[in-house]
Amino acid sequence: MALIVAGCASAPPAPAPPAAAPPPAAAPFRIVEAALRADPPVHPGPCPATIRFTARISALGAGGTVAYRFVRSDGASGPVQTVVFQGPASKDVTTTWQLASNFEGWQQLVILQPHEMKSNRAGFSVSCP
Repeated sequence: MALIVAGCASAPPAPAPPAAAPPPAAAPFRIVEAALRADPPVHPGPCPATIRFTARISALGAGGTVAYRFVRSDGASGPVQTVVFQGPASKDVTTTWQLASNFEGWQQLVILQPHEMKSNRAGFSVSCP
């Protein structure tokens, strides 16, 4: 037996909800600062003297690898080294320079990847008695 209902109309189906927006893309990894200091900046004591250079590298973005090297006023440069960032952060990298006689110079951090950037030149002087 069939049941017939007169005058009944069905409503149109409800529209589908809008698709969820994709999550925002992670910001590209980039270096925003490279600052270098010499410690001590002035050495007026016995030689040999060891000057320690500390560079602070600050990065933004999802993370990545930074390739860098230190360059010196005497024309020497250190090996390419790397430091890994897992996200936005600041990290310190160091090197030393030992001098056996009076000298005035500087050292600089050169970032090679993810993009080129140079720190300030950290000047120093050594005065042996």
